[in-house]
Amino acid sequence: MISYTVSNVKGFMNLLLRTSVFDDWAVREIRLNTLVRYTISGELNKAFLSEEEQRSGDYALWADLKETMFSLIKGRKQPTLMQFTLAYPKEKITDVSTETIESFLINIHYENQVLKVITATSARTFSLERDAEQFWDGFVAGFLEKQGLEVEKD
Repeated sequence: MISYTVSNVKGFMNLLLRTSVFDDWAVREIRLNTLVRYTISGELNKAFLSEEEQRSGDYALWADLKETMFSLIKGRKQPTLMQFTLAYPKEKITDVSTETIESFLINIHYENQVLKVITATSARTFSLERDAEQFWDGFVAGFLEKQGLEVEKD
């Protein structure tokens, strides 16, 4: 697990809310504090979906919730807290064994005008192997750099 502080908060939030960069990431949880506190589980309510809308996976994609989140966040006052837990599509990871890993996550945490991106993995079973975690830490660093974001490792 590595924590990065993002210097360009506006640039990162634009990337998150106005581009398709995170669209295929699964939403695990969102916490947002504005006038009221929102806690959103990303778990799909499959009973709500029609037969045509049914999909594999247990979580909504960021593309499904992005517009709603944008409408909750935009305004004259910034939220006092924003926290997004997103899971990268595991099928896109081919450079390392993912047998023991349930998911590859980032936690995006904004509070007191500081934005942090924190890497995490969720293990299926306990293992002393850390190859997947180390891969993920490096992957996220490269991903942030590729997006043109300046970050500082905490």
